[in-house]
Amino acid sequence: MALPAALLIALWLYVAWIRWASGTLTLTDTRVVLTKGVLSQLQRTIPFEKIQYVGVRQSILGRLIGFGTLEIGVAGYADPHRFGPAPVRVMREHMLIPLD
Repeated sequence: MALPAALLIALWLYVAWIRWASGTLTLTDTRVVLTKGVLSQLQRTIPFEKIQYVGVRQSILGRLIGFGTLEIGVAGYADPHRFGPAPVRVMREHMLIPLD
């Protein structure tokens, strides 16, 4: 019984890793490009002038290991676009503007 459970956990971890490894976040001077997927690919381009807010969502485990989900609120959409799991430190350096 332990072997099927271990195989199921290993398969779940592999699928989670594939989902994480297949996503990219690209920043240009005018827009953000989110790309996700392996077999079927989804790409979203968000112009900076449409972005209303940028946030980071983390679970307790995510806070311990430094990973979270980037949320980008866009004008005209009720739900934010989500990208993650991704390293929070890198996201903060590139996406969040410090208050001076």
